[in-house]
Amino acid sequence: MELGAHVWLRSDASQWGWVPAVITGKEDSKLGGLDVINLTLRDDPYFEGNANVPSHAQHHIGRTASGYYADQEQFEVVVTVDPEQLKTADHEDVKLRNLPASYQLAGEDPEAGVIASPSTRVDDQVVGGVDDLIGLTHLHEPAILHALRLRYDADIIYTATGPILIAVNPFKPMGLYSDDMMEMYRVQGEHGIGAPQEAGKTGSGYTPFKRRNKIKMRAGGKDKRLPPHVYQTADDAYRAMIRGMENSRLMGSSSQPRTPQQRSMQRGQSRLQVVQYETPTNQSILVSGESGAGKTVTTKIVLNYFAMLSKKRSQDETDLMNQSMSSPMLSRFGNSSRIDESAASSALEDANASVASALPDDVSIEQQVLQSNPILESFGNARTLRNDNSSRFGKFIEIRFSSTGTLAGASVETYLLEKVRVVHRSEGERNYHIFYELLSGGLNKEERRQLLIDGRSPCEFKMTRSDGGTYGRRDGVVDRTTYGELRTAMETMGFDDDERMGVLGIAAGLLHLSNVEFAEVRAGGRTTTTTTTAGVSGGGHDRVVLDRNATPSLSAASELLGVSADDLERGLTTAVIEAGPAIRGDRVRTFLDLPRANKALEALLKGTYGALFDHLVKRVNGCISAKGGGGGGGNKREADAAQGDKGDDATKPASSNDRGAFIGVLDIFGFESFQCNSFEQLCINYCNESLQQQFNRFVFKLEQAEYEREGIQWRFIEFPDNQDVLDLIDRRHTGILSILDEKCLLASCTDNTFCDAMYAKCSTGGGIGGGSDGGAVALRSKFDSVAGAVSGSNDAGDSSSASTPFLASTTQRARGLFGIRHYAGPVEYDSAGFLEKNKDELPKEVGELLGGSSRPLLRLLAETVVAPQKQKSNKTLSPPPSAEDTLSELATPSPYRRNQHHHRSKASSSGGGGGVKKTMSSTSVGSQFRSQLKSLRTRVDSTSPHYVRCLKPNDDLLPDKFDPVVVADQLRCAGILEAVRVSRVGFPQRYVHERFVGRYGCLMMGGRELSGGRSVRV
Repeated sequence: MELGAHVWLRSDASQWGWVPAVITGKEDSKLGGLDVINLTLRDDPYFEGNANVPSHAQHHIGRTASGYYADQEQFEVVVTVDPEQLKTADHEDVKLRNLPASYQLAGEDPEAGVIASPSTRVDDQVVGGVDDLIGLTHLHEPAILHALRLRYDADIIYTATGPILIAVNPFKPMGLYSDDMMEMYRVQGEHGIGAPQEAGKTGSGYTPFKRRNKIKMRAGGKDKRLPPHVYQTADDAYRAMIRGMENSRLMGSSSQPRTPQQRSMQRGQSRLQVVQYETPTNQSILVSGESGAGKTVTTKIVLNYFAMLSKKRSQDETDLMNQSMSSPMLSRFGNSSRIDESAASSALEDANASVASALPDDVSIEQQVLQSNPILESFGNARTLRNDNSSRFGKFIEIRFSSTGTLAGASVETYLLEKVRVVHRSEGERNYHIFYELLSGGLNKEERRQLLIDGRSPCEFKMTRSDGGTYGRRDGVVDRTTYGELRTAMETMGFDDDERMGVLGIAAGLLHLSNVEFAEVRAGGRTTTTTTTAGVSGGGHDRVVLDRNATPSLSAASELLGVSADDLERGLTTAVIEAGPAIRGDRVRTFLDLPRANKALEALLKGTYGALFDHLVKRVNGCISAKGGGGGGGNKREADAAQGDKGDDATKPASSNDRGAFIGVLDIFGFESFQCNSFEQLCINYCNESLQQQFNRFVFKLEQAEYEREGIQWRFIEFPDNQDVLDLIDRRHTGILSILDEKCLLASCTDNTFCDAMYAKCSTGGGIGGGSDGGAVALRSKFDSVAGAVSGSNDAGDSSSASTPFLASTTQRARGLFGIRHYAGPVEYDSAGFLEKNKDELPKEVGELLGGSSRPLLRLLAETVVAPQKQKSNKTLSPPPSAEDTLSELATPSPYRRNQHHHRSKASSSGGGGGVKKTMSSTSVGSQFRSQLKSLRTRVDSTSPHYVRCLKPNDDLLPDKFDPVVVADQLRCAGILEAVRVSRVGFPQRYVHERFVGRYGCLMMGGRELSGGRSVRV
């Protein structure tokens, strides 16, 4: 940092957090006996958006005046820096801006378009300077924010950052997803960089992105790729999979190491596809972001692109087969023909299988895969404060392709459905969409009459009632329209009218059930014990019964759920205690008080809805996976096999014997930190912490490969790791989730006793230290030492002074709170309700109530909930291995079934010992989620990953509004700044040779001719 350098200065007074400045003074000084340097910084009066911005800069940024820094007052500040920081340009509060005037090159500099000040040349071709932010010389938080803001202002929502595609939600139609746009990216992927002119509208000034002032972005010329787009990410994954299958056939097995020649970069090949010694055939696209960032829409865009590619491949194969069959050259050359007869035969078999298994209305597998979305959205999405169509569950969609690249099937695995939303919602939020769609008028009168909702509105049911009048959607989507899409999707997926009405009948029954009320009475019964009839314990205590006169919904709920009012009352207001084996068969029935009866009702609502959602997922899988595997399986493949058995295939490397491959699309919840964070946020952040570790290790591989290509010695470089945080959460015996599982086994435990045990074990470092974890802690320390290199966050400094990521001050302990230093920053959790949420118990009486229903579908749901529990009743809870035990095995995936039926040995009754069983408790939520997460990590690690990070520009869900505080927070939570830290730990300044000479040419003893005939002289 020398005099005259243009920098970013951290400023709490600015809405941007950073302001443009110029170094005007530099003075050596002493501070506490140490040498320091005092830098004098003044405001940059010529930065764009300030009062004196030149007219040419105003034109190129597309506004008459941005106003971003118009309110910035003049300032002069002195910042004291360490001389070592000055050498490396590494300071928390001062960051170099890209390409100041004194080092500007007049040539084809990819950074020259960064509109940082009038001293930077404006490039019309690339808004923000580069399409890939890794190309910026100085990459840090203010540089990323500045480039994203410029591109967003120009209606450019996609930006690459190395292996990450950043997608900023525009909150308005963009016209970026037409058939022509898909064709452009398909042609580029098919033919490599610089697609043929006639293949797409990539010449004559045509560009897929338009700025407001009509400045054109880089188009697909013969030497440049199209601008970043989610289509490009999807296409990269698809082409890598195709190449993997081709290599498998050519080499006999993809398990054999590839030679450097075989790993050479092909035309149009992205950096991701050449950095690993052995690129897996199977691919994955990981889409993440917070609610409202556009994850669900991005996932649908990816699926649409895959469907288009599949249809195009299928059409090309059909044309090829028709040509080959009619060509006289085929018989002339026989076996020596260039036509791959085995591939043609395989394509023909696939086509025949597709025709044979098509639905009566000839629905294609592509249509079925796409039509699975409306079903999952209706039953799994809801309006929240942040998003009108928020997915309240995570999902991994496995798209299976045949050996010829056509779509063969798919399967969906879901994670952590937010069942609590069924009974509790924040003001300003809605329940799941399906309940409002039922009441929107989309059903015909006869159907509404059958569901007993004719003439009813959302305000008449507790599940949908809102004191603030939150019944519609802010995004303009109408529930009646979405119900029409749901009905079409069900028809496409093979639901007949009876099955459809059965599903809707359960949803309508839950609406009515939410309205039932209890009345307290004095119970004067006596206690009896018998082996044939249930005893009743009342003993003069208050008890509750269903109030049969309060609402007509009781009879409606009984009819729709297929249970009598008496059975419903017995299941919700009484509990049965079973004696142990010594007096087998004795049962004591006791009355519940009002709080426990309400808990039973909530458990029935949540359990039934959760089972219905799981059933729909299995039903969808049974349909879209029926044609999977390139001809295997058949239409009658069991839905649960689609859920559980695919885990084995997912981890197998592709080989010559495999007939296809898959691309997994992960749509997962982003990192969360609210005013009050509970058990759900702990699980979500644990998931993000684990995926961030996977991502960091993937970036490490990228860096390793790049250093080797450059001939740089890199083994001395330590890269950051967050293993200590994962150990704190999931380590066996001493991790937070393990402690929680142990306490859930004891009937006398409460949230307070759980906190006491957690404070005792985690505060001493027992959850993270010792043994092989020393390396992880050491890496963490290394990370802390460079944490300020990008964001300048004070959180990093706090972490470095702590020996453990666990936080629990005296004040926090008194309130049952604790904190964790996550990669995205510290988060405070409230332990209230942890035990109840982790158990997720379904009272035995409620399970028996469902099993006695006259409705076939409800009995089926009861079997999926009740049957496994009966086999688990005498087992002990044994948590699955933690990340510590399995990380070393991730590189060599092993089969692992995710279906909870395969984990029966790890479940237990939560009612304690002694043979007493009051509830039917499945594997704890935390334990089950750990199992799912371990399986997910294994599957992702067996693929070549591609990353999409969705950001929302503001919390108001408004177009054309860029809030830097909101975006900066998401950059941290999405792991983007963390990725930059990882990639810049070793060599933070990355100049291309020409720019390096231009930057440091003054140190040369003479002139040196540069490319293009230009020279630099002293």
